[in-house]
Amino acid sequence: MEIYAPLANRLGIWQFKSELEDRAFHYLYPEAYAALRKSLDTRNRDQAAYIERFMTQLKDALAAEGIEAELSGRTKHILPRSIER
Repeated sequence: MEIYAPLANRLGIWQFKSELEDRAFHYLYPEAYAALRKSLDTRNRDQAAYIERFMTQLKDALAAEGIEAELSGRTKHILPRSIER
């Protein structure tokens, strides 16, 4: 987590960096990981809709100021249950 994830970040391999951080966190801090997993499982149902609404509002506000922008959003990353182990 302290060597390879920052190295992947420097190399621009963000997907690899994210997975390394998630896997390291899972093994280094299992109790905190379990609590975070539970919290994210609860929130993820509404998270995508919230992000979409926020991006729409932001895009409308930018357009009102004459600013053209391309927006993207995502939920917080954590390993999918299928690859936790």
